Amino acid sequence: LEHEYEVRRRGLAKFGPQQLKRGEPYSRLEEILVPLYLHHRYQLEAAIKSLGGVDYSLAYPGDQQSVNEIVSPERQRRALSLALESLKPSFLALPETLLERLPPAPYQHGETFPSQTGRAFDALGVARLSANLTCELLLEPSRLARLVEYKARDEEYPGPAELVDALLSATWGEGADSSYHRAILGETRMATLDALFTATSNSPERVRYILEDKLEFLARQFESAQDSEKRVASRRIKRWLERPYEKPSPQLELPPGSPIGTFK
Repeated sequence: LEHEYEVRRRGLAKFGPQQLKRGEPYSRLEEILVPLYLHHRYQLEAAIKSLGGVDYSLAYPGDQQSVNEIVSPERQRRALSLALESLKPSFLALPETLLERLPPAPYQHGETFPSQTGRAFDALGVARLSANLTCELLLEPSRLARLVEYKARDEEYPGPAELVDALLSATWGEGADSSYHRAILGETRMATLDALFTATSNSPERVRYILEDKLEFLARQFESAQDSEKRVASRRIKRWLERPYEKPSPQLELPPGSPIGTFK
């Protein structure tokens, strides 16, 4: 994953009109950008499987293979730390020089990003797509259930509370140094809340009470904050806790990817 981050960073740093063939319009850039911007998505999914993960084999008695071995606490925490890198505004932002060269794509054009800004390129929506992916992968209900079990069996392993604390620290606990980065941070913060709501609704009881406790604490913490975004989040959490099975707002969907594998 660390390697794929670097490949993506270098690719985006060099990305521009030079990627176009002779005679191709600027609108073609977005189609080329889609797989580069999301270059990390499959390795991110693979790395996060280490969190609450098990190395296993289809062993037979006497063949000397390990049947089930929980991924080491160190490797799990390393996977979590690397996954959270993908939520940083500096990771999600696109350079202004590139945004100036991304006109609306013609109808029936190739694969492009969905947009909530009409036909105009949605830079914040693109950041939200990527943030949603990370948050949904981290908070996949069966993963959280395994974390509860493995933490119960051995205190050295990370549990759901540690995961949620790390996720909240990486989003609500961070600041930004420009208005563009602050807007992206707002998207990652909302992505975190939506993913927590969905995970709480869909997780088994052993996980749900931990997530509800985290949400209640966050609502109290933000209730009298000077930051209006946090006060709004506090009200939103309280409303959701009163109606915990209410569906979150419709989200943009990632462009089609590999049909192989799952979030689990």
